[in-house]
Amino acid sequence: MELPFNLQQFSAGKFNMQQLGFQQPDTIGIDIGSENIKLCVLKRTEKRVLLDNIAILPIPADDKKRPRNQIITELIRNALRHNKIHASQAYFTFSGEGIFYHRDVFPDIKREDLLEAIRWKCKDQVGFSVEAAMVDYVTIREVFEGELKLLELLVVIVSKESIDRHTDMIMAAGLDPIFLSFAPFACAEFYKRNFKAIGQGKVVWLEMGAKYTEISIISEQKIDFARVISFGSKQFLDIIKKNPEAMFAGPEKKEKTAEPAAETEKSKENQLNLATEYLKKIDFSGTLSPAIRNEFDNFIQEVVRSLSYYKDKYGLDTVERVIISGGMADLKGIEELLARELNLTVARINLADHIQCPLSQKKELELNSGKFIALVGLLLIPSNQTSMNFLPQKIKEKLELIELRTPSLFTIAASLLFLLTVWNLVDGQLDRLNKKLVAEQAKLQSLNPLVQQFTQTQNNQNQKKTKVKFVQGILNKDLRMVRFLGEISLAAPPSIVLSSIHTSGLDANSFEGPNMKLSIKGIISEAGVSSSDLAKFILQLQNSPVVEEVSLLYLNQETNSVGSAQGFELACVFKNKK
Repeated sequence: MELPFNLQQFSAGKFNMQQLGFQQPDTIGIDIGSENIKLCVLKRTEKRVLLDNIAILPIPADDKKRPRNQIITELIRNALRHNKIHASQAYFTFSGEGIFYHRDVFPDIKREDLLEAIRWKCKDQVGFSVEAAMVDYVTIREVFEGELKLLELLVVIVSKESIDRHTDMIMAAGLDPIFLSFAPFACAEFYKRNFKAIGQGKVVWLEMGAKYTEISIISEQKIDFARVISFGSKQFLDIIKKNPEAMFAGPEKKEKTAEPAAETEKSKENQLNLATEYLKKIDFSGTLSPAIRNEFDNFIQEVVRSLSYYKDKYGLDTVERVIISGGMADLKGIEELLARELNLTVARINLADHIQCPLSQKKELELNSGKFIALVGLLLIPSNQTSMNFLPQKIKEKLELIELRTPSLFTIAASLLFLLTVWNLVDGQLDRLNKKLVAEQAKLQSLNPLVQQFTQTQNNQNQKKTKVKFVQGILNKDLRMVRFLGEISLAAPPSIVLSSIHTSGLDANSFEGPNMKLSIKGIISEAGVSSSDLAKFILQLQNSPVVEEVSLLYLNQETNSVGSAQGFELACVFKNKK
């Protein structure tokens, strides 16, 4: 019998629930736009990413009987059922006026103070309240003015009302939201995974949706600048709907009949469908009608303004290319027109060249490739990435608590993790401890084959003697420790390696006392970058139902370490038994 993973992987946190025999549920990506909703399901193997399912859901006109959020929730729920998507978790994004990007220089101070400084500096530039808004940032570079260290940041501020409204829609559709981010970061992730930067130049990415275009500048495969402008394919559709006769001049032109004073919902839908069909037939690389041309010139001016602002303030190097995505990217000839107007190389990505998909959906993907690129990029972002995840903190904490309290997951996973911890702590007396385990903890009887394997392997090892009474005390007196060890392993991020878990100056009899204490020692790699991981690890342990208090005893530079690794020790005090 072979173990599903080794102890080195366990100590480094490099294993997942699939390796323990659990099947990870599908994760769906959802983009809630102004005109439609896009759904996408990815499946990953070791060597490739498969696009398993896609769908575009047009959002109906506003209905006085049903609010917009209810309509969107029902659309998502029905699409999941119709497309037989068995997802339980969701990455999601949205576009709108509640998103603000800003690049600026700030002092190098504590994160809490820095966030307040950002709110204060940007409050007059944002069109919504920044007091309750979600604020995050990406560090572009460090700069110095004399001996004063400053940080050049790309700041993102998102309206709390927008986040709460869209999060509620996802949850009402029966999905657990696990990641919320926006187009610039999704596009940067797609670029990083599928392209290599050329020379020292930068890449301009235009995610052109129905109502908004998000302009991003990617430098060295990282996001360097972002801006939202109010322009998309809807502007063209509005022109066509207002003056369809001028667009359809020719044999098909019909006499205009008097329209009723109030348009019906059906007539509005027919107008939109007609305008959409015509927009698909326009060749933007050729001669355009004056109205369409004028609207497109306005768009080009906004793009040029953004690039000129970046060049004047930050020094724009050679732009290697412009990448376009979104619904407008699928318009005929738009790539050639943009290249001519911007005098730059413009590339429209064909998603099928980078992601495999079922044959049944290949045609739909080719017709709508641009619409799904940012959504696929969003799904490629690792779910454990803490930066730029704008999910409300209360939702994060709730989902973590639900995961810890899921009976089927806890009973088996925590027990396995507990036994692996025992493997690191106990010597050849595991056989006797196994007899105790079977006799006194019937819930762990199913793990006997693994215990026997540990025993056989342990007999061939020459390890340091440890306090067996400690483990006996856990097994005999307190099941809180079993759960807590499982929670430790689930909470530890990849940057943290645990070196020891032991009692803090207590003997086995102390487990009967009300204030059981535990010491956790470990090493955090790249401490300058990952110190936030340690803070999150401490917070997750503090949120454990069995823990009264977690305190950081020390955080010091490792004497024999390479780089910025630091050793740490935590003291955990358990809650009284109930």
